[in-house]
Amino acid sequence: LRPFTAQIEEKEQILDNKVIHKELPDIYGDPNRLIQVMTNFVSNANKYSQNGATITLDASVERDKRDPNGKLLGDFLHITVADNGIGISEEDQKKMFKPYFRSTNDEAQAKPGTGLGMYLTRRLIEQHGGNVWLESDLGKGTTFHFTIPLAPEEEPASEPASD
Repeated sequence: LRPFTAQIEEKEQILDNKVIHKELPDIYGDPNRLIQVMTNFVSNANKYSQNGATITLDASVERDKRDPNGKLLGDFLHITVADNGIGISEEDQKKMFKPYFRSTNDEAQAKPGTGLGMYLTRRLIEQHGGNVWLESDLGKGTTFHFTIPLAPEEEPASEPASD
């Protein structure tokens, strides 16, 4: 989050990082790619939120997550990046993770971008075995959610049998 300090201060935004005080298990993933994912989410929250807005980061563990058919997928870390910025229309939400898509919202169009950020972010998350989705209300803000599998827990070394 350090690279965003100046941008967030410039817009007098509040970064509410609820993750720093939580004990979270290890996840299974490439640290550089996951930094890229977080960078994209936080950058967009900053870019598409007005001065004084709040950006909230949170994480929680989801155990025994299942797909819609009931198949066990495993344990995941569920991360959210929420803002109270310009929001995304329902129509644009359907296209958000498509390559080269840029929102049709005039406020979003006024900001620079290629339309590749969310597409690449989705691909990185899926390559890690996770999932990504969003919730948004136009004019009220957006919450991006994503999951990353937890690293396997190491089994404690067994004690040798005594005679």
